[in-house]
Amino acid sequence: MKEVTLDAGRLCQKEAAHAYLKERLGLPDYYGSNLDALYDCLTELDGLKVILSNSADADCCASKIIEVMREADIEVELR
Repeated sequence: MKEVTLDAGRLCQKEAAHAYLKERLGLPDYYGSNLDALYDCLTELDGLKVILSNSADADCCASKIIEVMREADIEVELR
């Protein structure tokens, strides 16, 4: 299982959050930088676990991203 650690503080601003996710998760160039595209790309990944550090810094944008990850059957651990 591949583990990726993300900093929740980097998920606060929509555009920056999607660029960060694309880089850290290795999402394809055609990634559309929105929650629907995130879901689609995540469902193509096998065996991914996301560790979200600084989860106390998670705001509503980060909460929506976490929700999409869980809907795509990605294991998310909050720290």
